[in-house]
Amino acid sequence: MKTAELLHNPKAGEEEHSEKQLVKSIKAAGFKCRYLSTKTDEWKNTDKDTEFFIVAGGDGTIRKVAKSIYCNETPDLPVAILPMGTANNIAQTMGLTQAPEKIIESWHDARIKQVDTGTVSGHEKPVFFLEGFGYGVFPRLMHTMKNYDKASMSTDERLQKALEELYSIVLATPALEYTITMDNKDYSGKYIMAEVMNIRSIGPNLVMAPDADPGDGYFDVVLVAEQQRGLLAGYIAALKDGAEHPEFPLHAITAQHITVHAQELYLHADDKLMQLGEAATMTIAPGEKQLRFLVTQ
Repeated sequence: MKTAELLHNPKAGEEEHSEKQLVKSIKAAGFKCRYLSTKTDEWKNTDKDTEFFIVAGGDGTIRKVAKSIYCNETPDLPVAILPMGTANNIAQTMGLTQAPEKIIESWHDARIKQVDTGTVSGHEKPVFFLEGFGYGVFPRLMHTMKNYDKASMSTDERLQKALEELYSIVLATPALEYTITMDNKDYSGKYIMAEVMNIRSIGPNLVMAPDADPGDGYFDVVLVAEQQRGLLAGYIAALKDGAEHPEFPLHAITAQHITVHAQELYLHADDKLMQLGEAATMTIAPGEKQLRFLVTQ
C-alpha cells in the first residue's frame, strides 16, 4: 500500500472537499494518507516513509509545494494533483479533468511526468515560476481582482468576473516599449502583453499555448502588439459570452533563454504580483531541475 502526504488548502474547493472527506476517499482507494494543511509550516515536515505528495488545492497551492521541492525545503517526491482551485490551469495542462474519485484511483497506475521550472533574474533575488512569468494585462488583472471578495463568489462567478475585468483591461492598457531577445533573436516592439508560459493556459482558463509541453525544456512566449489588441479582446469576449474552446488567434514562440527590458512595471510570476519601481532588465531561463508529477496520459 503506497503512503502519501495530503497537502491541503482548507480554503479551496467546496464542502465535499473537506479534510475528513478527502482523507476518507484517499484511504478508501487503497492508500495510506497523512493529512497536513498548507496554511501552516508543518506540512514541510515530511515523514521518511512518504512516497508521494498529494496537493489538494488550486494553482497557488501547487506552486507553493513545487517551489518548496525546487528549493530543497522538502524531499524531491512525485506530486499528485487534486484540482480544487478556481482556474486549475496546471491540472488541465496535465490532463487532470476527471472527478476527484477518478483521479485518486488513477494514482495506482499513473506515470511520472518530468515538468520544467523557470527562473527570473534581474529583480532583488531570483524568482521561481512553474506556470509562467509576464508583463502587462495579466498582472494588471491580478491587481484588479484583489479588490473582490473571492469567498463570496462561486468558482464560475470568479472566472466570469475575471474575464469581464480582463476584457476591459485589454482595451485600456497602453502599448509600451519592450526590448526582447529570445534565443539570440530580436523581438523588440510595443506590446500590451508579454507572457512567458510553461503550461497551456493562464488566468481565467485562457488557452494561449495549446501545444505547450511543460516538460520539453522550452517556454511558449505570447506577445500581443498594439495592432493585435482587437484579436485578444475578441478571444476574451468569446469566452466571456460562453463560447466553448475558442481558438486563440495568436501563435506562441518557443524559446529557452529570454531577456526583457520593458517600461511596463507590473509583472507576475505564477500567482505572485510584482511591481517594479523603475524599468529593469529581466532574464528568464529554465530552472536548474525539473519536478515530477503523476499523470494518466
